[in-house]
Amino acid sequence: MMVTWSRAPSNLSKDAHITMTTASAITVLLLLPTHAMAFVTFSIQSSRRPFHGLSSTTTPNACGTTDTDLAQIDPEISCKFKILTCSSTSCAKKRRDCGLDEFATYGALYSLIQQHAPDVQLEESPCLGSCSMAPCVGIEHDDFDGPVSLEGMSENEFTNRVFHNVIADDDIDRVWGCVENAIQQMTEENDQEDIDDDEGEWI
Repeated sequence: MMVTWSRAPSNLSKDAHITMTTASAITVLLLLPTHAMAFVTFSIQSSRRPFHGLSSTTTPNACGTTDTDLAQIDPEISCKFKILTCSSTSCAKKRRDCGLDEFATYGALYSLIQQHAPDVQLEESPCLGSCSMAPCVGIEHDDFDGPVSLEGMSENEFTNRVFHNVIADDDIDRVWGCVENAIQQMTEENDQEDIDDDEGEWI
């Protein structure tokens, strides 16, 4: 399976979006105006019940893949991802209104990271710019400046480059599923590059 990855210079990275197609390709979309991403459509359903703990059972995640074994995760790739949980006033208030403590989002994602990809970074962050859709979660990658957009986001989330209304267990699972899917895609692309390099030595 051929996977492609287009890298952008760091001075353009703040305008970059990461998205994965169903053909298992990773493409960086650069400098796209908002209307140019109208093709991005998602159907996301959630029970909207607050999360109070995460199941240890292995189930398909929100991006259509199954949870990944630690042995399958390349730490050199996963360590470049950082998950940001917003700790602004609006996000903190929404958690309280839903009966959650201030560290609920952070704690739930921390648990998943430790189970599946402990090299992924996790930080609390100041406002991510979508206060009306609190609580919010952003994803950063070391090769780009600021939050990036991932497959599995809604159209508005993709445009704003943050996950909105991360309240329920399903929301946490969807965020992690999108990050895990991105790691898997980049791992496959990296493996393909290694194969191509090995084959090139025999040409």
